[in-house]
Amino acid sequence: AFVETPLGQSLALFGPYWLSSIVIILSFMILTGYKGFSIAVLGFGILFLYGENRKKDVSFVEQDVKVRVVQPNIDQKLKWKPELASSHMEKLFELSQNDLEEVDLIIWPETAVQFFLEYQKNFSDQVFQKVGKIMILGARKYIREKNELFNSAYVLDEMGQIHSSYDKKHLVPFGEYIPFAEIMKKFGVKGLASNGISGFTIGQRSSQMQIGDIPAFGIMICYESIFSHEVDQNMLGVDWLIHLTNDAWFGSYSGPQQHLMQSQARAIEQGITIFRSANTGISAVIDQYGRIVHKLDLNTEGYFDANLSKKLGTTLYSGWGARSWNTLLFSLIVLIIILCFIKKDNKLRPAVR
Repeated sequence: AFVETPLGQSLALFGPYWLSSIVIILSFMILTGYKGFSIAVLGFGILFLYGENRKKDVSFVEQDVKVRVVQPNIDQKLKWKPELASSHMEKLFELSQNDLEEVDLIIWPETAVQFFLEYQKNFSDQVFQKVGKIMILGARKYIREKNELFNSAYVLDEMGQIHSSYDKKHLVPFGEYIPFAEIMKKFGVKGLASNGISGFTIGQRSSQMQIGDIPAFGIMICYESIFSHEVDQNMLGVDWLIHLTNDAWFGSYSGPQQHLMQSQARAIEQGITIFRSANTGISAVIDQYGRIVHKLDLNTEGYFDANLSKKLGTTLYSGWGARSWNTLLFSLIVLIIILCFIKKDNKLRPAVR
């Protein structure tokens, strides 16, 4: 929860696991006496001062690219009703059509439309006629020949034609896929979000995209944003990130706020701007320091426009890589455990006289 505090800025140095470990150790040291308390205060003080200094007098270089983020606020109970598919899509277009002269790209949330884009030929005509802009939206993808279903993000050009797509790689267990699927299929058990076709298939495509003059971007779908190491591995060479999600599952509970904070953490770690489109909220633009600069509140309908800003230089965490940091932390924990056992063994061993 410290992502919005000065301590959270240390994510740019160490990443989430190191920072969590440091905070736990320093908190424990407070209870060990005066010396431990002093070390803890010093440690927290250093982290606090670093965070304050990192955010001080920052300036951003805006790029000549304006992005519109759309939040339709469609209730999960109504989202997949076939008779409402047209009205849902009309709402999305209505939110996308106003004052488009300076807008370069429009973002819709995860599974924004009910149909499969490859088999809905008139959709491209609608995109061209109603908005005529580059679009990024979430939709399910179905490959009939293989009977495979994907949770995907599509990039459409100004004519509404499919330019490229990304298929979600990290699926939600029991929601989007069932472990031991072949065995479970025999009992008729499928993923809760698969809508009766089959469990979703793990994607293999790169999440890095580029179209026209839009700077290179990476895409995260739903809870892929909570995995720091995967974001780090998949986003090399991109200038900004797009996060498509449908947090309507959570209703008005705290899930959407917690999910948003995970995106804020990824922004700090990578020193990168994130544009987030969520069905019922919370849609936002998160700057390179994890601060929310534009936002649509939970359970509200609307849109906002925002300019891209250039990526910061490589952070220590992203430069060295999540895998290296995590390997070092694991090695350190193993070393501490070994030293503890050696110390304990020496205490139990009788002294030689």
